[in-house]
Amino acid sequence: MRVNTKRIQRERIRRGWSRSEVARRIGSSPPAITRIEQGRTTPPKVLKAIAELLDIPIEELIEFEDEAPHAPEQAPQPVISIDSES
Repeated sequence: MRVNTKRIQRERIRRGWSRSEVARRIGSSPPAITRIEQGRTTPPKVLKAIAELLDIPIEELIEFEDEAPHAPEQAPQPVISIDSES
C-alpha cells in the first residue's frame, strides 16, 4: 500500500491551508502532517481524518502495489505464413 502524498499536499494547498491548519482541524500535529506528505508514515486514523477533512474518498488516497499500471492489452496479431509452395 502506498499513499498518494502529492494529492494530499495538492488538496491542502488548493484550499489555502498550512500543515498547521490541517493538523489543528483533525486534532494532530504539524510534524505528523509533514511526515504523511513526505511519505514517511501513514497512520490509518490520521489518513482517514485527512480524507474526511478534504472530502476525498480514502480509496483515492491509497494505491496498492498490485494496482500498478499495466500495459494495455493488445489484440492478437494474425500469423502470416509464407509458403514457397503456393
